Amino acid sequence: LYVVFTFLFYPVTMFVMGSEVEQMYKEAGEEPKITAMWGLWFLLPLIGQIIWYVRAQNAVNEFWQARGATMDPGLT
Repeated sequence: LYVVFTFLFYPVTMFVMGSEVEQMYKEAGEEPKITAMWGLWFLLPLIGQIIWYVRAQNAVNEFWQARGATMDPGLT
């Protein structure tokens, strides 16, 4: 049963995550860097997943850096 749920809902997660990033930007009054439709990239084998991940991570990083966050991991 777990395997069935994993294969059915795992691709949906990529659309939901893109939508969440889109909503972060919209709530801040900015143009979103990615939208829920970016989840379509994840359906391409390997290269689409890499493109989706890099683009989504960069959008989140840019969002928080614009609000004063740093790339310093804070480890000492």
